[in-house]
Amino acid sequence: MFKFCFFLFIINHLKYIKSEKLIFAALHSRHGARAPLNCDENTIDYLGEKWTNPGELTPTGQRMEYILGLRNRQRYITGKYQFLSEKYDPHEILVYSTNVNRTMLSITSQLQGLYPMYSKAGNILTEEQLKMSNPPVDISYEEIKKEIENLNNSALPNYMSVIPVHVVRTSERKMNVQDSSGCSDKVNKTRDNNKVTKNIIINAASEFNSKYSKKLHNYYDKNPENFTFDFDWIGLFCDTLVSDYSDGRKMEDFFNRTGIIMDELLSDCWKIIEINFREDFFGDDNNEVIRLGESTLIREILHYMKLRIDEDIKSENEEINVSDYSKPKMLIYSGHDSTLTGEEMFMIKFFGLKVEDYIYPTYTTQLSFEVTRDDKRPEKLDYSMYKVTFYINDKALVSKNFDEFKNIVENNAMSKHQINEYCDGKKEEKSNSGHIYAVICLGCLSFFFLVIIIILVLKLKSIKDNESDNKNNSLMNDDEN
Repeated sequence: MFKFCFFLFIINHLKYIKSEKLIFAALHSRHGARAPLNCDENTIDYLGEKWTNPGELTPTGQRMEYILGLRNRQRYITGKYQFLSEKYDPHEILVYSTNVNRTMLSITSQLQGLYPMYSKAGNILTEEQLKMSNPPVDISYEEIKKEIENLNNSALPNYMSVIPVHVVRTSERKMNVQDSSGCSDKVNKTRDNNKVTKNIIINAASEFNSKYSKKLHNYYDKNPENFTFDFDWIGLFCDTLVSDYSDGRKMEDFFNRTGIIMDELLSDCWKIIEINFREDFFGDDNNEVIRLGESTLIREILHYMKLRIDEDIKSENEEINVSDYSKPKMLIYSGHDSTLTGEEMFMIKFFGLKVEDYIYPTYTTQLSFEVTRDDKRPEKLDYSMYKVTFYINDKALVSKNFDEFKNIVENNAMSKHQINEYCDGKKEEKSNSGHIYAVICLGCLSFFFLVIIIILVLKLKSIKDNESDNKNNSLMNDDEN
């Protein structure tokens, strides 16, 4: 009897045991493996490998992204949190990608993992819907009839889901300020303006040249006395090596002719790539590059965090079932290493992390912000019960109370207006000068019209005075007569 009562007591008080409920998540990943960006006119890269489509996502990259989507499905749909619906709900997630093929293909691949085929995440049609589903064109061909028969009652083959992706253009300065017109020079200024950064880069290039320069000179038929590999060239070379390696290329001709050991070169190249991205941000004494680098993205994430928290508080405190998910539960972004680096640097600079916490965002690296609340009851909800945790891949690096997170972001993250003002400073000055000239011209015109009015008034007064004098003279003449 005692055991039974104890069991009932535990069951009755389970809701008071501390646990966490996921309220919001923002996921930001780099695209998957791609072909090299730098090839010659014959699409041959620095290591002699031939490519069909330089810069585009490779099959390896598609698979990377698909598996990342499967992982996110396990975390947010079927596993720990059971946060999103089993079937795609357009009100639950909002998806963005930069206006580049490799990021758009990456997010498409990732979303197929989040809602994979055969999972019946897509729409199933009723008998009436099936009757209405034919388009107003000729579909009498046998292959079309056969495919329609294979569809059975699914809207798309194998119960696929179609998820919209919103494209963000560079000009919007939302996900990548580095390549934005008017800002690229300011964001990339660090190397020349900071002595520490400059020395790190000079030393890294010198060390790389001392180790590989002679062998590379022989391969490229360069004269060692008249030619040196600068840091920018080394960065592009290393980026190409990573692309080739990620595609499973052996690069036999290059390594046989140079005698370089691939694993050793790859390790040194990772160091060069990390220095290249890290130092472009960390060398800025005024923090402007770091503040620009996150490109207002973190402010947008904060905005949606607050919407979801307010919705959660409303539903709990008023004890009503709020089913309006027009405010998305999850944001998903597909971007580049430069964008993820900007976010990392912002978190490191303003959230007390160390420089050593920087991790170069390799292909499909994912940064995520999760908002959770202490789910013990029965307390009235307020912001103090929510916390924000920042992850790089699966490693949690920051965990802050929401109010504290909000204050740090609002005090340090540039708004879109501030970024535009900073990037287009000269344009703003020119525009201000135009306004000054317009005011001067308007003032001159006003003065001119005022002078004309005064002249007209004086003229009218003169005419009136003359008429009055003539009238008086006429009266005087009449009296004399």
